[in-house]
Amino acid sequence: MRFLIRTEKKLSSELRSDDYSNAMELKKLSNGDDLQAETINQARVLEGSLRNVGVHACGVIITPDITNFVPIATAKDSALYVTQYDNSVVENAGLLKMDFLGLKTLTLIKDT
Repeated sequence: MRFLIRTEKKLSSELRSDDYSNAMELKKLSNGDDLQAETINQARVLEGSLRNVGVHACGVIITPDITNFVPIATAKDSALYVTQYDNSVVENAGLLKMDFLGLKTLTLIKDT
């Protein structure tokens, strides 16, 4: 219980008063047994989940063996490996991501 009190105090110091009161109201509503509470709790489950995936048209990661660094999958319409991470996560992991805009450049890299 002390953890919850500390968390609420921390929240109240980090948020504007209107935002804090709205968050507390939302928390109170989510504890109910009605449709409103069920909707809020279902939204909490869905928040942050992936809606769709895509392949960057000209993004290339240059690495010796990509499977040593990030999880991969095979692209739906080709035999290319694609990362299962977003581009910013790949860059923050220290991998070299290049955006080659010319198709000729991509063909040269693929054939090398």
